[in-house]
Amino acid sequence: MASDQTDLTLDRGLHYGHGLFETILFVRKKCLLYDWHLARLVEGCRRLDIQLSEALVIEKLKAVLESFDTGVVKLIVTAGQGKRGYASERGAGPNILVIPHDICFKSNNLIYKHKLLRAKLCSTRLARQPLLAGMKHLNRLESVLAANELRDTRFQEGFLLDSEGLLIEAVSGNIFLYDSKSQVLLTPPLTYSGVAGVMRQFLVDQQSVHGIQIEIKPLTLDDLDRSSEVFITNAIAGIQPVVGFDGKRWALGPVTIRLQQFLNRKWQAIFSERQFL
Repeated sequence: MASDQTDLTLDRGLHYGHGLFETILFVRKKCLLYDWHLARLVEGCRRLDIQLSEALVIEKLKAVLESFDTGVVKLIVTAGQGKRGYASERGAGPNILVIPHDICFKSNNLIYKHKLLRAKLCSTRLARQPLLAGMKHLNRLESVLAANELRDTRFQEGFLLDSEGLLIEAVSGNIFLYDSKSQVLLTPPLTYSGVAGVMRQFLVDQQSVHGIQIEIKPLTLDDLDRSSEVFITNAIAGIQPVVGFDGKRWALGPVTIRLQQFLNRKWQAIFSERQFL
């Protein structure tokens, strides 16, 4: 149930997709990536001209966490109510919805579920729009269309190219390729399309800690074919290895395992600290 019962019939998020959302994992009322979620949300609100109060976001989350322990919280921020027409009104306050979803983990020791994924290439192509690129905005129809291509149960994930044929992301997360020759982890830039995932940014920011060099560069399907390890990241599932794509097979490699272990150590450190919010 949402923590805010605001009438949404005139909400700009509902009418025009004028808003953003974060999907946040809480375990025992604690969150590994809160700072990264907040940074992306604040930057997205700036770009979409939405007036956001961090204090109000924390207030809404705390209200939900009073009766919620472990699971996924969907935080939606819209540009609020407005008149008919595309143009937004200056000074309009946002609507904030917090929707909790209970989940449980089989092990307290292994926070993230490490599935082995088989992927296909989606026919849906991502449009290039630098004004929206990187944001987790409410216009997710490309993701819906791509996800509908995964009804074939042989595949658990799909890779997405942009209109220029560059590899951008997966349906449910960002993509990383490990090049064993250069010993560098590669991930594509999100300048023109795609979502800048918080787990992706976390791994980039933590390079000096986990010790694996990450390079952001344009990637193609040829780069994918030459890679020795492939994995997908998102805030809920963590790091998920890809073991098959278009006849190509990969083993669960040492770099992927090392980063999975790094994430779990980070979680264990957080469990020994104070309550997060």
